[in-house]
Amino acid sequence: MDGKPIKTVKERMLEQKLRRRRRRRRLLAALLTVIAVVVLFVVLINSPLFAVKSIEVKNTGAQVSHAAIENASGIHTGDLLWRVDAEKAQMSIYDIPWITSVMVKKKFPNRVVISVAEGGIAAYVAFSDGQMAIDETLKTIDVYPPEERNNDYPLITGITSAMPPAGKPVTASEEQLALMGQFLEKKEALKKVNTIDLSDSKQVDLILFSGMTVKLGDCENLGYKLSALEEILKQMSDATGVLDMRTNDGKVTYRRPEPEPESEPSPEEEVSAEEVAPVSEEGEGEDITT
Repeated sequence: MDGKPIKTVKERMLEQKLRRRRRRRRLLAALLTVIAVVVLFVVLINSPLFAVKSIEVKNTGAQVSHAAIENASGIHTGDLLWRVDAEKAQMSIYDIPWITSVMVKKKFPNRVVISVAEGGIAAYVAFSDGQMAIDETLKTIDVYPPEERNNDYPLITGITSAMPPAGKPVTASEEQLALMGQFLEKKEALKKVNTIDLSDSKQVDLILFSGMTVKLGDCENLGYKLSALEEILKQMSDATGVLDMRTNDGKVTYRRPEPEPESEPSPEEEVSAEEVAPVSEEGEGEDITT
């Protein structure tokens, strides 16, 4: 034997009972601690300490007022910060015309920061029931009657859908939307373009302010074609007629405008065949290599 006293059955049962009691007390203490922490947390986040005290608006433009942005966010001073739905606020603010990007951030303990960026007019779109300005993201800005159009930006025609509400995306076919996006990425090349006809996405035509028609075809290699057009117009800025760029091999054909038809002679006048000047062959076309 090792000299340890032998415990009776009664003593061993008492020790086990004490151990179980101590275990229950530790579990109870842990549970009470958790409950206390949760209660304290709930009290704190619902206290005025975490109520929104300031809403800061950072706007890069001047078209939309800070008040309009704050109102659209749906956030008010006094709102509990943890209840502020930043994503919902962003979506509401983005619906404002002119706004191209928005970020809403909650700053603990009691601030909200709204950062927005404004865009500008990139083009006009003629819908079936009116004309609207759009920005680079193809978001509508507002209704603009033809007489109020700024000729610094092209008019896109061939769209058959009705006007969407201001602040909503343009409604058109997938092919037309894709082409609009491509054209607006090259907006510097469109300064002399009056209209972009997207009636047929495989046969796109441009009408320049000079009156020239530019046939782009299916717009494959659109960036190259617009760059080539810029170079050509440096030499033909006031030309009319038709510029055919439908091939993709760098070959461009220019056709002069058709001559005005001669007036018919009056019944009293007789004109012989020798007096009618022959039609010049220069009107049939010239090849331009780009």
